[in-house]
Amino acid sequence: MLVEFGPEGTPAGIISDRLDIPHNTLSFHLAHLSEAGLVASLKKGRSVIYRADLNMSQALVNFLLENCCAASKSACKNVEKLLKGGKC
Repeated sequence: MLVEFGPEGTPAGIISDRLDIPHNTLSFHLAHLSEAGLVASLKKGRSVIYRADLNMSQALVNFLLENCCAASKSACKNVEKLLKGGKC
């Protein structure tokens, strides 16, 4: 969802409402995503604005795709097609 909001991000309250989860549960998960470098936050008045770190997200996706099924290459033929621009 944060990727959809782009670099501007969105307030925590909107995220909580859209996901229909309590604020404290959301805070728990956002804190871990922030520690991992996938989410950044900025205090704006009384709100906290969260945004996805798009560079880190892209690096994670690239890592996952490049290392998919490293122990069993035959199990992940569709990933090779995806990496070459095809669709799985």
